[in-house]
Amino acid sequence: MIFRLGFSAHGLVRVLCPDSAFHKGKDNRGESMFEITAEQKQQILNEMSSRFRDAARAETGLEQVLSLWEARDGSAKDLKEFCVKYFIDDPEELASFRDKLELVFEQLKGHLLEVYTTFSRWKDLELGPLTAQDELLSRFNPFKHVTDDLFDVKLPFVILLNFRRETFQSMVEHHAEWSREKWVDVRQAAYESRVPAEVSQKAFLAMQDADTYVNNYNIFMNCLLDESGKPLYDEEKRLISHWGLRDELKSLYADPSGLAKQELIL
Repeated sequence: MIFRLGFSAHGLVRVLCPDSAFHKGKDNRGESMFEITAEQKQQILNEMSSRFRDAARAETGLEQVLSLWEARDGSAKDLKEFCVKYFIDDPEELASFRDKLELVFEQLKGHLLEVYTTFSRWKDLELGPLTAQDELLSRFNPFKHVTDDLFDVKLPFVILLNFRRETFQSMVEHHAEWSREKWVDVRQAAYESRVPAEVSQKAFLAMQDADTYVNNYNIFMNCLLDESGKPLYDEEKRLISHWGLRDELKSLYADPSGLAKQELIL
């Protein structure tokens, strides 16, 4: 039996097929798909079981790594060497690695978020009319290559090898009994797919376009009339669609005469 790993529209999938029916192929990016036989997989498990005390966690880690490993990441031999080298069997060393991950990802995501908010400053804040240059600045995505770069150095694989990836159902059922450390592990291991940078950028730009549309969809409240044709807002008041109107609705609860304006908005 051969385990064939490929990339589908829903992410990486693993298909089991008999050796006689297996043939080499390419994923939707033209990359050769990773191939590993059941025998090769068992050899990796045997090697890890002989070296490490926590064989059950090692097996789970291998399965998680296999779910995202591609041909470009290495051969079955490379995979075996990787698992033996990077599996952490000692609890204290594992706790130390957890702390290191918490620090580096806090720095990485925090600084990239700061860059993103700076580039989007003129789109997100009321600093004057939005220019074409402002929109262009907001389309810069500092997160674009992060996933690819992390997988290039195989850090996500080290995380998946050592920390269990939990399902949403498991989180719902067991959240109350999990420690803070367990939740950190779950968050770190939340790698479900490898989205290429170009796909990530397209999704980002679609969100930016939607955000720009919403930000510019303003309602001038003094132009709205009640059933008698009378404006309820004397002063010019511009509210952004959705959350601007939502916040106005909430604020009117404190106004004794606010019901008419609430009905006008609704």
